[in-house]
Amino acid sequence: MREPAAAPGALAEAMGHAVHRLRHRYVLWGRLCVRFGVAAVLAAEPSTPWQLAGPALAGCAAYDVLVARRLRRSGRARLWPRAVADVADAAAWSLVVGFPYDAAVLITAPLALEAGLRRGRPALLLPLLVGAAIAALLLAAGRPPGPAPVLWPVATAGAGLAAARYLAARLAVLERLARARVAAEAGTAELAGQNSVAMGADSVVDVLARTAPLLAVPGRAAVPSPLPAWKAALAESCSRQATYLGTALLRWQRVHNARSPWLAADADLRPSPGAGTLLLTTAQVTALERLLDAASPSGVVVVDVPEPRPVGGEQRLLLNGTPLVVPADAAAPVRLPDLGPIAFLLAAAGALCHSLPSFEAVPPAVTVPVAALEVGAAWWAHRRTRPPAALVTAGLALGAVDAIASTAGMVNTETSGVARLPFELFLLWFGPLLALHWRDLPPGRRAALLLGTAAVLGAGFALLPPQVSPGLPAAFPVWPAMAVLAAGGLRDAMDQDAAALASALARDRRAVVDEAFQRGRRLVLDLATAEAVAVWERFMTVRDRLAPAVAAEVERRLAEVGDRLARMRGGMPICEDVCEERE
Repeated sequence: MREPAAAPGALAEAMGHAVHRLRHRYVLWGRLCVRFGVAAVLAAEPSTPWQLAGPALAGCAAYDVLVARRLRRSGRARLWPRAVADVADAAAWSLVVGFPYDAAVLITAPLALEAGLRRGRPALLLPLLVGAAIAALLLAAGRPPGPAPVLWPVATAGAGLAAARYLAARLAVLERLARARVAAEAGTAELAGQNSVAMGADSVVDVLARTAPLLAVPGRAAVPSPLPAWKAALAESCSRQATYLGTALLRWQRVHNARSPWLAADADLRPSPGAGTLLLTTAQVTALERLLDAASPSGVVVVDVPEPRPVGGEQRLLLNGTPLVVPADAAAPVRLPDLGPIAFLLAAAGALCHSLPSFEAVPPAVTVPVAALEVGAAWWAHRRTRPPAALVTAGLALGAVDAIASTAGMVNTETSGVARLPFELFLLWFGPLLALHWRDLPPGRRAALLLGTAAVLGAGFALLPPQVSPGLPAAFPVWPAMAVLAAGGLRDAMDQDAAALASALARDRRAVVDEAFQRGRRLVLDLATAEAVAVWERFMTVRDRLAPAVAAEVERRLAEVGDRLARMRGGMPICEDVCEERE
């Protein structure tokens, strides 16, 4: 039996478009935001030589655009040459902006994230070397390196690695479900293939079963045919996995006729020979009942199936010559793994970042419980697929807790002369989550979420300590905008990947189901062929002892069975087939 699986490489590349789009957009907007942050730090220093810093920042921004364009066009770019450029970039701007270097070192984040997503565990070596190289250059220049040069590259690569591992695990679950679904459909299709040969009106199985008792002669026990018992077992197996058309028609007829006391409205549905044993899935029976309700037939109605299809496929019925199409049993829509759990884990990491000395230095007693709550939300979202509205609403609630707790507990109000606005950090993950599910939300929920987000930001501004000077530059508001811009088009890319995956799975499903259907047919033909030869051999041994009329009837039946089997087997005579098997 062919192993039911997805099309080769379909699941492995299921999120190819999404990851590619996220990568080049994050490279573009993430790096441009770093340039803006560096500019904000320099703007807080009155002695900044803008005649040099301005053109340098503009040139670096132009380089960022070129890198992003190359990634978008080529799809792949070597990591190590870009890593060398990032080391030089981050080290040079770290010397310019000074300790704690976060604003400049974050230029390595896009490359580190890509390394984690693409290369797995070995990718952690790249950001580690990048961080060590930056720290070494700072030491050589007589500057204290601090944690930032190593912290941000390694942390970002670790986030990419964790996301890649999680998505790979979820895709593996999707693959197992796809395999199980196709295997179940293949089993049903094989039964349908057997059913298509064995259950037809006056099938070869029935003819052989009725012929075997005619060979009984005095002094020799009759050899019963094994086919009736096998056929009964087949009918039981089929009824457990699907419903016969005749049964479905009789059930609908009984319900329909009981609705009205008028005999003229009664329907008498009579399947044509062989049509009643057509197998329908549960979903197709429901669809058939709806179609019959809409057609509301009455009187004697002959139901014919001119071209039976494999179980689950579209079936075309004729009701007194009028076509009635029962649609194919549609499989569950293919959905790629939800990014909600990843967003909530990023929220937990962001909550802990509030405690960094270079951030707001919020006491861990405040940030750790918030992070634990967000990890719990990630587990809640991971356990089963949640409706988009529930997922985004939970995200806003978590963001509100994070924003209020971090702002109320902040100790540092500025870094390198730039104001700290901790209540905006939740937008780094909540903004993309809202953008990703925006089209899934009803208009009322959209408005409520936007108002809720504005309320959280307003509460954050109200809770800012009085020592936060309104004259300080605030670079942080650009980061939430960067996150939303980087995630732009991600939903379209994920939908494109889901459609490609669904198409690949459908092609594989059709191939496996069709093969199983034909295999079921071959099984019955082989059984009937072997039984026909066995009955013929017994007939030849007792032919002279049978009444002439009985012998003639047995010979006629066996000739008819032979002709039918030869036609169903593509013209191959049954004796040659059996002889080949015996040899």
